[in-house]
Amino acid sequence: VFLRRESRLNQPPHEEFEQQIERIHRLLEGDDAKVTWNDRILDPDSPNKTRQIDITIRRGKFLTLIECRLHKNP
Repeated sequence: VFLRRESRLNQPPHEEFEQQIERIHRLLEGDDAKVTWNDRILDPDSPNKTRQIDITIRRGKFLTLIECRLHKNP
């Protein structure tokens, strides 16, 4: 499966990486889950604020949060 989309002009490498991970999870999770890139959720420490989450996966009453890290070295 070819996962790479056309790059947007001036898109940072970390965003391109996050979107690729999001596409992989969409394929793995199938239609039963909602996979979202660059999501926002309520901050449990400050309920009137939101936190940025790289990728969220919602399936029924379950929520999975994914933080992506792009390192120069493995």
